[in-house]
Amino acid sequence: MTNSYDLDTLRADLDREFKPMTINVGGDEVVLRNLMRLGKKDRDAVTAALKDVQDLQDDSQDPEVLVRLENAVMTVLSIVPADGKGKKLVAAIDGDLALALKLMERWSEATQSGEAQHSPA
Repeated sequence: MTNSYDLDTLRADLDREFKPMTINVGGDEVVLRNLMRLGKKDRDAVTAALKDVQDLQDDSQDPEVLVRLENAVMTVLSIVPADGKGKKLVAAIDGDLALALKLMERWSEATQSGEAQHSPA
């Protein structure tokens, strides 16, 4: 007997393990992919933007900081949607930073992978 695998089957398994988040945007379903399912270039850009969001949230009353925070959040929300729907999602948010932050928070929680199981001692 051989070990035979199919990439589509493996992708489906990974979709269950690294679940995306789906949101309805104007009657259209937008799938926000798990960070682990992004290509390296996109993953690096999202990781950098997430770090900026984390660093900038502490001083969110400064107008310049708010602009940088919005740019970082919108970068994340323009990259993580599948099928090129990032622009549609960002347009639907329409500059509402509080909404964008809440959506990003929900995406982060929904797509968080479970912790690795510890090996028995």
